[in-house]
Amino acid sequence: MTSRQSSTGRAVLLRGGTVVDGTGRRPVVADVQVTAGRISAVGTVGRVRDAVEVDCRGLHVLPGAIDAHSHADFTLPTAPHATGLLRQAVTTVVTGNCGFSPFPMRRPGGPPASGGFLNPRLRRGWSDLADYRAALTAAGVRVNVAPMVGHSSVRAATARPDGDAPAHGDRIRRAIAHALAQGAAGVSLGLAYPDGRDADRNELVDVATLTAAAGAVLAVHLRDERAGCVAAVEEILDLAARTGVATQISHLKAMGRANWGSTRATLARIDQARTAGLDVTVDMYPYTMGATTLTAALPGWADTGGAEAIRRLVTDPAGRSRLLTELAAGAGYVGLDEVVVSHASPRWQPVIGRPLPLAAADLATTPAALLLDILADDAAEATMLVDAMSAADVERVLAHPAAMIGSDGWVIDPVPGAHPRNFATFVRTLRAAGDQPEHLADAVRRQSAAVADRFRLTGRGRIAPGHWADLAVVDLAALHDGGDDATVAPAGVCQVFVNGVASHGQLLASASPPAGRVLRRDADRRRPT
Repeated sequence: MTSRQSSTGRAVLLRGGTVVDGTGRRPVVADVQVTAGRISAVGTVGRVRDAVEVDCRGLHVLPGAIDAHSHADFTLPTAPHATGLLRQAVTTVVTGNCGFSPFPMRRPGGPPASGGFLNPRLRRGWSDLADYRAALTAAGVRVNVAPMVGHSSVRAATARPDGDAPAHGDRIRRAIAHALAQGAAGVSLGLAYPDGRDADRNELVDVATLTAAAGAVLAVHLRDERAGCVAAVEEILDLAARTGVATQISHLKAMGRANWGSTRATLARIDQARTAGLDVTVDMYPYTMGATTLTAALPGWADTGGAEAIRRLVTDPAGRSRLLTELAAGAGYVGLDEVVVSHASPRWQPVIGRPLPLAAADLATTPAALLLDILADDAAEATMLVDAMSAADVERVLAHPAAMIGSDGWVIDPVPGAHPRNFATFVRTLRAAGDQPEHLADAVRRQSAAVADRFRLTGRGRIAPGHWADLAVVDLAALHDGGDDATVAPAGVCQVFVNGVASHGQLLASASPPAGRVLRRDADRRRPT
C-alpha cells in the first residue's frame, strides 16, 4: 500500500480496493472517499483536490470491527492507545459486559464496585457514565467505546450493610435508569458471578423492563455454562418473553467435556424463540479456551463477599479443609484440570501459563491446595484461562445466523499468560473466511453492521455515504492471527481509520489526534443510513 501524502488532516481517498461493506453483500472493487470524519463517497471517484490518496489495489477495505463483547472499559483508562485493538482492525468496543462496569463506584474516589480483577492498575471507578465518558475522553482514547452498565456493579455500589432490600431495589432501578438516560448501550447481567447471581426473579424482571422501555439491549452472562446451560438459556428466554427486552446471550458455550454438544439444544431453543418473535441474539469468540477471575474456580458458596472474605476463608483451617475436600470432588465451577493461571502476584510467576495440575506437581502439592494458596495471596487480581470447550461447539455457535463476534477480552498490551483472544479475535475470524467472497462478506457483517444494529450504534458498521469513517485496509494474503501465542502480534491489517483519522498503519503520524469517542446509544439516528 502506498500513499502520496501522509497528512491525516485532509480528505482521504482509498483507491481501488475490494470493498466489503459490512451488510453481507458481495465485495466490489471501488474507491472510498472520507471527508470530515465521514464516508462521503463509495464507487468510482474522480480526483479530489488535496486529498490523501491511498493505493488499495489488491487489498480489502472493510468497516472497522465492532467488538460485541469487551471488558476494555476497565483497561482503556490506563491504556488509551488501544494498540492491541487497532492491530486487529477493531475501531469500536461494546463494554460493560458480564455485569461489570467501572461505574457506578461504591464510594467517591474509590475503586470499581466489582470487576476490579480486569485491571489491577485501575485504582478508582467513576460515579456514573457521564463521569466515565469525560475521563476516557480526557485520556485520549483511540477507539470508540459503547458502554453498557453492569447490573452487578450497580448492585455492589448501591448495597447497604443493613440489608435494606426494598430500598436497595429502588436504588438499583434509579442507577440503571440514570445510565440508560445518559446513553448507555444497554445493561448487562452476570448471573454466574457474585452480586449478579443473588438477584431474585422480580429484580431481573425490573431490570429487563427498564432496559426494554429505553430500547436498549440486555446482555446476559448465563447462570450456568455447564450441565445447566440449557436451563440457563430457558431462564433468559422466559425473561425476554415476559418483558420484550432485546436480549444478547453472551459467549454462548458448553463448558466441560461431559456437556459438549449442548449447543445443539441451546441454539434450537433460541431458534424457537426467534421464530416466536423474541429478539434474541448471541456472541462468541473463535477459541475453545475461556478466561475469567481465578475466584470463579471456587464452589459458588465460597466465591462471595469479595477478595478479603475469600482470603479469610482459604486461610481459615476449617474453611480450607472444606474447600480442599469439595474441590477434589469436582465441586468447583470449573474442573481443576481445565485451569491455567494467567495472572497472579510475583511469587506465583513460575506457574503462569501452565496447567494447574502440572504446576502443582512441580511444587509437590495438589491442584486444589495450589489454587487456595494463590487465592490467599491474590484473590483480588488473579485470573485464569479455562480450557473447557470443544471446537465443534464454538464453530456451531459462530455459524449461527443470530451470532456475532465478541472477544470477551480486556488486555490491551501483551503480557505472559494472556489469552490470545485479546489481540487476534477479529483477524482470526477474517482469516477463517479466507478469500471466498460470500464467507468473507458474512464474517465482516458479524463483526460490523450486525453489532452496530444490535446496539443501536447508528452511523457505524457499514461502508456507506454518511457513515462514520471507521475503516480498515487489510491484506488477506498476509493475514496471520499469531496462533495461540499472545505475544505474537497479528499481521495483515495495513491501515485503520477511526472517525476518519489514521489510527494504525503507515499514515499514522506522531501528531495524529486521538480520534476515539465514547458513544451514546442512537446518537447518530438522524444521519443517513
